[in-house]
Amino acid sequence: MVLGAAPRAAGVLAGSGAAGPSYRAVRIGRGAGVDWVLLLAVVGLCLAGAVSVYAATRNSLLAQHRNPMGYLQRDLLNDAVGLLIAVPVALLPGRVLRSYVRGFYALVVLLLIVVLVPGVGAVINGARAWFSFGVAQLEPSEFAKIAVVGVLAELLAHRQDNAEHPAHRDVILALLTVAVPLLLVLAEPALGIAIIVALSALVALSIGGAPSGWVVGCSWWVCSAAPARSRCICSSPTRSSGSLPSPTRTR
Repeated sequence: MVLGAAPRAAGVLAGSGAAGPSYRAVRIGRGAGVDWVLLLAVVGLCLAGAVSVYAATRNSLLAQHRNPMGYLQRDLLNDAVGLLIAVPVALLPGRVLRSYVRGFYALVVLLLIVVLVPGVGAVINGARAWFSFGVAQLEPSEFAKIAVVGVLAELLAHRQDNAEHPAHRDVILALLTVAVPLLLVLAEPALGIAIIVALSALVALSIGGAPSGWVVGCSWWVCSAAPARSRCICSSPTRSSGSLPSPTRTR
């Protein structure tokens, strides 16, 4: 949460508890503030990603006699759209976000199922992970990152209303909640996004106070399963590169 009062769920992920984050937010109005640490981190990541996209695609686009800044422009456009969405969402009260997080999670899971249907989801770079709308594409698995973090924060925050640490059944429920979108993302396959989802869930459980045995076990599973799945994808004749979409690769 960049702007506005941080909900209790976000406080769980930040490890702040009732006392709030350890750094001070700059107040800009009644009940609202700017989290400059988070804001600068997000901007830095977006700029680093844009530079990486340009460096990775410039030469290949020049070789194809195409605009060498094509993917860079698309990436910056995506960042701008994300900012336009993030600001009003961040200004919403935490209780409003918390009330909608489970519905958002269910919607994302539904989209992940629908995109796997042949003839509905478009295959780009070997992954059936996209809805194609002519010149634009929508990848539901990107929203899975947000949905998983949000629903885990809500579950852990709800648990902390009544207990100091999550019980084993709380951890099991959280893992099952993560497993559904994670398996659907792997079915596309989109290994890069699946790793991000798994690591995000692992960090959320760790900060949320899950027993160390669960954290260690899940860490071992992520570290051992990711290379194995990567080899399976790379050996496939229609492997997913996890790179940027291109309308010319859609079928």
